[in-house]
Amino acid sequence: MMMMMMTGTETQNPGRRYRGLSLCLALLLFTGKQAFAETRYSVAEAVKDGSVVGNVAKDLGLEFTSLTDRRFRVVSENEKAFFDVNQDNGDLFVLQKIDREELCQGSGACLMELKIIVENPLEIHYVVVEVKDVNDHAPVFPEKEQRFEIFEQTSPGRRFQLHAARDPDAGSNSIRTYTLTSNEHFEIDVRQSDEDKIPFLVLKKSLDREQNNNHSLVVTAVDGGKPPKSGTLNVSVIVLDSNDNRPKFSQETYQIQIEENIPTGSSIFKAN
Repeated sequence: MMMMMMTGTETQNPGRRYRGLSLCLALLLFTGKQAFAETRYSVAEAVKDGSVVGNVAKDLGLEFTSLTDRRFRVVSENEKAFFDVNQDNGDLFVLQKIDREELCQGSGACLMELKIIVENPLEIHYVVVEVKDVNDHAPVFPEKEQRFEIFEQTSPGRRFQLHAARDPDAGSNSIRTYTLTSNEHFEIDVRQSDEDKIPFLVLKKSLDREQNNNHSLVVTAVDGGKPPKSGTLNVSVIVLDSNDNRPKFSQETYQIQIEENIPTGSSIFKAN
């Protein structure tokens, strides 16, 4: 919104008033044009320095021959300048390596706004560059190993939460699934929580400590890249004993003979 105040002199001089109004409207139109004109590009993260994003001078309708004289340039508000322009041909190019995960968090679009300036006359153009994610990270677990102690009488269906892996890549390049080494007693179940996938170890068959007191498993987190990347977690399950076996002798009946004068405290029999 623009507000104008008229002086007494302007009220008495309509011509001067209209000239002032026309000038203000022209400035408003000029400012509005510069503020809302926007050109968009996209570039993959981690491309080589010098990679061309697009010919911004051509897309903005600027004359190549006057770019140097008009001080055609990029003005960045960030400490790091990731882009620059070629004053000879009008190309917008990558100045240094871009790490999307360093600039943006989450799976939303990673947008960088650039201000392109030319002088004589002054023009300000806004350019938006979307930094596309590439699968440059593998899933990583916070620890290499995880240990559980489970009583052998634990009922099937019991769930045990596993460490969740982390992958800073976004979209389809983030973690897609978890897998578990083939085994008789356990399976894996994955629950969705906001943007994370939480893996659980599920007991599917009762444990028997007398048969196996230690189960070694491997959980693998796999992302959706092409080709996919993965990370592993070693899981150790220690089976704790429960009183599920009665004492048992080697035979039901034992017959022994002793002499009548045997000393008190003598050992006469050892059962197995």
